[in-house]
Amino acid sequence: MTALLALTSDDLLGIRNLGTKTLTEIREKTQAYLSSNLALPAKVQEGSKQDKTEQMTALAKLDIPWRLREKLSAQGIRSVEEIIIYSEEELLRQSLEYTDILVLKRALSERGLKLASKPAIQPLVDLGMLAALHERGVPLGKISIARLVLPEGWEMALRERGFSSIQELATASEVVLKVSCFASYPDHVSEIKSQLNRYLAWLLQQNSWESEVLGRGVSPLCLMELSEATLAEILNGLLSDLHERERTVMEMRYGLDGQGCCTLEEIGEIFGITRERVRQLEKKALERLSKPKRRQRLRALVTLFENAFLQAGGVLNEVQLCEISGAMPNSGGVDILGAIQLVLDCDGRFGRVKGTRIWGLTRYPLDLVPLICAELEGLLQAERAPLDASALLQRFVNTELCRTQGARWPDGFIEACLRADQNIAISEDGLCALASWSSTRLDEIILAMRWIGRPAHFTDIAKAANELLSADKQLSPQYAYNILLSNALFVRVGRGVFGLAEWGLPNDRCLADAAYRVLTEANRPLRIDVLTDKVLETWQARRTSVLVAVENDERFCRVGYQTYWLRERIAQGKGGQEAGFSEIFGGYLQAGQARRDVLGSGREYDTGEEVEKLRQIGTDLFSRNE
Repeated sequence: MTALLALTSDDLLGIRNLGTKTLTEIREKTQAYLSSNLALPAKVQEGSKQDKTEQMTALAKLDIPWRLREKLSAQGIRSVEEIIIYSEEELLRQSLEYTDILVLKRALSERGLKLASKPAIQPLVDLGMLAALHERGVPLGKISIARLVLPEGWEMALRERGFSSIQELATASEVVLKVSCFASYPDHVSEIKSQLNRYLAWLLQQNSWESEVLGRGVSPLCLMELSEATLAEILNGLLSDLHERERTVMEMRYGLDGQGCCTLEEIGEIFGITRERVRQLEKKALERLSKPKRRQRLRALVTLFENAFLQAGGVLNEVQLCEISGAMPNSGGVDILGAIQLVLDCDGRFGRVKGTRIWGLTRYPLDLVPLICAELEGLLQAERAPLDASALLQRFVNTELCRTQGARWPDGFIEACLRADQNIAISEDGLCALASWSSTRLDEIILAMRWIGRPAHFTDIAKAANELLSADKQLSPQYAYNILLSNALFVRVGRGVFGLAEWGLPNDRCLADAAYRVLTEANRPLRIDVLTDKVLETWQARRTSVLVAVENDERFCRVGYQTYWLRERIAQGKGGQEAGFSEIFGGYLQAGQARRDVLGSGREYDTGEEVEKLRQIGTDLFSRNE
């Protein structure tokens, strides 16, 4: 009977073929039996308690240090089953240290057990706000605690204790954080709590949380902080711990007073000290400002700059850095560029590229930036015309520098160098040109000629170039003519007509030069009609203009009927190859054939007349008296 009374209803229903009807009957008969034996219940309860005690797992069987067992026993905890009914916070409140909690959790895990999960007695977050966030479906478990922009040491301490997401941190308690993460600095928990609640309040007002889940962009907490103070106030807080002379040196060196940056010599003259002493004061001040505690005052600005560098690909020039000042606080009278340089100099994550006005993240190969920029500029110089950014980058891939050093830079780094290079101008449509070209509008002229696709008159070229230029940069036809005439990129192929040298056009300065080139290449005398045809292959002029040019140039002489040769070759005794019969007589034979066709079949063709003309041609050709 004692064993039967010790069984619960669930135990009895677990017996095979025993249902609820039988259970009811057993309970009724048991109750009747107990009514007639009043001393039995006490014995049953005593036996039941003894059985439960025998079923519990002793602390000695748990793999924990004996000192921890003593601590648990002192709190009345003598079995494993009694431990697991407590939460971390409850155990911490019973004088256990967080290291003891970690040991217990590891030992329980080996047995497939864990501590109880109970709501925190003093949670970091208001439970009503947390419920509202969950109701809206905010994925707190996917948002990193990095969005809170906590000091690096604080964030690392939280992650080491398993708090990596906003959800994990929001459901923790102040007691756990103070004991487990910040035992030496419990005041940190209050600041973390403030940052967390402010961030959650912001999340509650948003309609989308994708950027927060992906960790993109600057944290909203940074933007809030920057909007609440001027740049002057932030820097005053940073410089407040410096000695008076050190502070004055830093303000003058970085031009924070809006008067421009001073050199070491200029500052030395004001203070009556040497240039080297000023450098020492500047170095000492930067070392003090670079300490983590002081650098923490700049965390919002540093986060803003670091994000800008990452978005750009690793490097930015000074102009680009100033362009992001729209997200910065009101300057408060402080020089923006000087303030940016000071902030970057105070943080080892940023560095200046030597010999340039380019800054970058030090984890990128900044030593290669000058070489990369020089290579890009060289490619444009060789092209002698603007290139699309993608085409320029593709050409860079094939350079020796890229083949030998390409493994050192990440994706996007070369494009970042291209955009930071102030010697290269990039238009809105992505065309890259050397900045020196902008003063002559050379790139627009070349683009216009490429668009035309053939030699054109300078007035047409100027008109096409002006379509690419803004209203305040229009060029006159005469200005375009001067550029076309004075630059080796262009070739004159007619009166006022120019083409691009890249098209393979010969660079003849005039018609006579073109005729000279044709005769030189032919290496023999040519009839004027043949000579004219070859000259007009590359020049745009009237046919009669070629004859006039040859007749009026002393470099040529007539060596037969309408046949010309170079005077210098005759003087050297070089007659060249003999002119072919078809070249000398072909035109006249064709003319005779044409006359016969005109006369028609009804009229006889006088061959004697044609022979007489050919005889006269031969006499003129071989005469050397002219």
